[in-house]
Amino acid sequence: YFNLEFVHFIPITCLLLGLLLILTRRTKDFYVEELIKAIDDRSLSLDDESSAYISDDNEMLNIINQKLISEKDNRYFILHLLDDAIINKCKDTLGEIFESSDANTQKFILKYLIHNDDLIHSDYLINQVNNNSDIAIESLETLCSRNIIDIEKINDNLFNSSSNDLKYSAINNCIKNDYKSGENAVN
Repeated sequence: YFNLEFVHFIPITCLLLGLLLILTRRTKDFYVEELIKAIDDRSLSLDDESSAYISDDNEMLNIINQKLISEKDNRYFILHLLDDAIINKCKDTLGEIFESSDANTQKFILKYLIHNDDLIHSDYLINQVNNNSDIAIESLETLCSRNIIDIEKINDNLFNSSSNDLKYSAINNCIKNDYKSGENAVN
């Protein structure tokens, strides 16, 4: 009826294959967009029964890890939108981005990695305390909770700190953790 030969179907086949490739790429883009929308809506949680199938989805965790690494200015916002279960699955990435993050993000990350000396080294935290950085108080509290070897000496040296916040934090840690110089802290 149409008198078509095989040569006539080649362009149609190429168009259909091109359409399939475009749709495949767009599907992944839509997946990422939906993931971002779910995070924005704070509706993404790995604790829900309805999302139990997501907990094994390494691609979703990889996307979150990539976003945390690439979106340096938005890390704090992204972390606040994530569920605790997701954050706990991203601890390696949190350790990786810690030093390059802003002070608020570092404070947030310290809450989750307080006992992970292999991800956030105590030496780095000691430098933050010694330099009286924006995260010095949180670093001191983390060092006290880790109970590192020279923590009492570090804490005692801060009694004469020029920063009142750091001085009072050291006094509070001394009393709270029952250090030997507790009497000096009370006085």
